[in-house]
Amino acid sequence: MIHLNDQLYYLFSKFGVHILRTRYQPQDKKTLLDSQIRVLELLMKACPKPMNHSDLAKALFVSKPNITSVVDRLQASGLVRRMQSREDKRISTIAITGKGRKTYESASPLFQLFKRRCFITLKRKEKETLIALLEKLVTHAEKKQK
Repeated sequence: MIHLNDQLYYLFSKFGVHILRTRYQPQDKKTLLDSQIRVLELLMKACPKPMNHSDLAKALFVSKPNITSVVDRLQASGLVRRMQSREDKRISTIAITGKGRKTYESASPLFQLFKRRCFITLKRKEKETLIALLEKLVTHAEKKQK
């Protein structure tokens, strides 16, 4: 018999892999990874204010080295730009470029459709319950990390 914790972990992992393997192909035919489209989405929402690596990592629940590699790929494609802080040269902020905006706007409908399809089988009340449960798990996990 499978223990409930094992089953939950397996199902979360399987669903997570499904999400992470999703690719979005904007009109320019360059494929974006889920992590890249999520960074562009955050930068679009923050616009015109740039974000730093720590803010992006925290918002996406990933490590700073992970965000750095995502931003490196986006910068190499001309979708974001880094700006070094005048006050502290160790800190840089990231802003979306015009090309990044166009790319996000092209890929966004696919991204939004994917997010709807992920949860289409759940009713509104089930989604609200799932959100409450996941927030509880995240809060507990974050307390353990401190």
